[in-house]
Amino acid sequence: MQVVQPIREAIFHYCIDKEQKRTLDGLPVEILLLISDLLSYEDINCLSLSNSRLFTVLERQRKKLRLPIGSDKVPILRRLEHDLPDYFMCHCCFVLHKFDGSQCSTVLNSPYGWPDAIRCADKLKHAIIILGFSRTNYIFYFFYIQLAMKRFYHGPHFGISTESLSHTEVQEYDDSVTLFSLEAQICPGGERLSCSPTHSGLFTCQGSLETLNPPISSEETQYSGEYLGRYTQSELPNLCLRIQDIMLLARNQPYLLSSGGTSFVPRPPSCICAHLSPGVFSLIRQMVLSYTAGDRPIDYATCDICNTDYELQLIECNEYDLALVITRWMNLGPGLSLDNPQWQDHQL
Repeated sequence: MQVVQPIREAIFHYCIDKEQKRTLDGLPVEILLLISDLLSYEDINCLSLSNSRLFTVLERQRKKLRLPIGSDKVPILRRLEHDLPDYFMCHCCFVLHKFDGSQCSTVLNSPYGWPDAIRCADKLKHAIIILGFSRTNYIFYFFYIQLAMKRFYHGPHFGISTESLSHTEVQEYDDSVTLFSLEAQICPGGERLSCSPTHSGLFTCQGSLETLNPPISSEETQYSGEYLGRYTQSELPNLCLRIQDIMLLARNQPYLLSSGGTSFVPRPPSCICAHLSPGVFSLIRQMVLSYTAGDRPIDYATCDICNTDYELQLIECNEYDLALVITRWMNLGPGLSLDNPQWQDHQL
């Protein structure tokens, strides 16, 4: 046995060395350095993080390259984000923030709540303020879209579900009750939302979600912002919102809707979107006049700038109650960048 043991060890090490030579890590240092001369900054850094040998070999190459600052960090952060389900890239400070889903109850269910690690989200250019009847206006942050789209592309271990973006808020006044609700859905690119009232509280796209390709697994593609390998720019799925404000009051008091807001009844939203602020209150006043004249008024239109669809209705709920219903449909885009027009168009 003493004679055989050295032979067995030699054969074992030979097999290990032969197997290593088939991988990038097993190549000689000289060849690795030649290869690294052809690689980008993010390629070199990602390889360096693969194992300790590559980290040591490529150290000189890393030092020769200019460190990226600001938005130049995006490519490498996207690479790292793809392999880290609990992190997402922040467009505000260009770092990776930890978000493993446990913060959903503090972030997504409160209009002003966010964990300490995401304090930078408190930037208006990274958020949309959604005005409603409620005393507290809801704030929808850009990273909500990032996390929802991340799950769509890579599966349940990444990001958050669109269901977690749902928000409901009820306020009770002396002469009325208001309900604010928001729900999200990922819709096919290039499709418009169906803007017919759906009393079930849901909304649909004119195109079916079933026509979308199934979520892309992390092994199939990189979450680097370049989804164009599977979709063209116009086909990229978008995150869409359905926002509904309902004010319930007595049928014999429709004039309260045009009172401009009192301690007994709240003032209606001052704007439908960032562009349709004037005229909303006068529209409601006109609807009240039509209702008192015996009509069943309904108004529907689309913003020419951000394509927000909205619908105003006065509905008789029962023998005693009347409801003003304001429904909005907003397309916030694919969430790849803050520069996306579909996101920028909704900024106040």
